Amino acid sequence: MNTDNTNRDAEPSPASAGSAWRPPEKAVKLRCKPTPFLDGVELVGFARDSDRRKYVASIAWKEQSENDVYFVDPTVRLAMENAQELMDDLWACGVRPTEGNGSAGAMRAAERHIDDLRKIAFKTLGIG
Repeated sequence: MNTDNTNRDAEPSPASAGSAWRPPEKAVKLRCKPTPFLDGVELVGFARDSDRRKYVASIAWKEQSENDVYFVDPTVRLAMENAQELMDDLWACGVRPTEGNGSAGAMRAAERHIDDLRKIAFKTLGIG
């Protein structure tokens, strides 16, 4: 699934017979769903062109030469909002970061709770 587009703001053009269409990153969505019986997650790439036609991505594997090690085009580029949607989908599938516990939201809630406790303690002790 190669969605490299050197002009990211270019209007996407529909694929013509026999040629690959490369949508801009804002047009690309990766969605996923759990596959419990296979103990994994399925990913599907979607995009729409300027005429609202739908496209589904497929990956073509090719052997990597030693010269390509540092200059490989990305398999897919996602706009931040679409990357967030993928992260939310992965979370819903049960995928969690391997390091750290909880989410950023849980951390913010804990920090607010600590601030509240600090205010109560300072008020009780007559400090501040």
